[in-house]
Amino acid sequence: MVSQPITTVYTREGDSGDTLVRTIRFPKYHPCIHFIGSVDEAMASIGLAIESSKVESIAKNLEYVYELLSKIAGSIQTEWCPDEEVIAEIEKKIDESPKPRTFIPNYVKNPRYGGIASIAIARTVIRRAERWFWQCFYDTGLGCKNIGILLNRLSDFVFVIQYQALLLETST
Repeated sequence: MVSQPITTVYTREGDSGDTLVRTIRFPKYHPCIHFIGSVDEAMASIGLAIESSKVESIAKNLEYVYELLSKIAGSIQTEWCPDEEVIAEIEKKIDESPKPRTFIPNYVKNPRYGGIASIAIARTVIRRAERWFWQCFYDTGLGCKNIGILLNRLSDFVFVIQYQALLLETST
């Protein structure tokens, strides 16, 4: 795929406080814009968690989450909708992962493996994106229901990834 060079970074089209989604101009405070921004933040948070991770298996799982978030990021513009197989794949990964029996911390002091706090942040931002998605979906009908379901499962999966990282921290 050959990408076109970026000739300008600014367009001035949003200077009046709105932004274009498909063919609709939304004010920048609209739930659909919050959803798009929250997914962007979730991707940045997952990227930070990947960079912080010192364990290949955790980094690979986080990269999988990042790939799905990338698809979700463009979903409102492209009308991409995850099918049941994508959701089932995430559920299988969750089912096969160890799960805590009690509360788990969002950080570990003096970590050996790294990344637990950044994984926790990513999980909370994904949950926020899910809340904004549902508000956007019910207000406008944009998107498909499976995006909300997938966001929910992704935050659950990131929770078990966080637990896996914690297990590494407390072992040995």
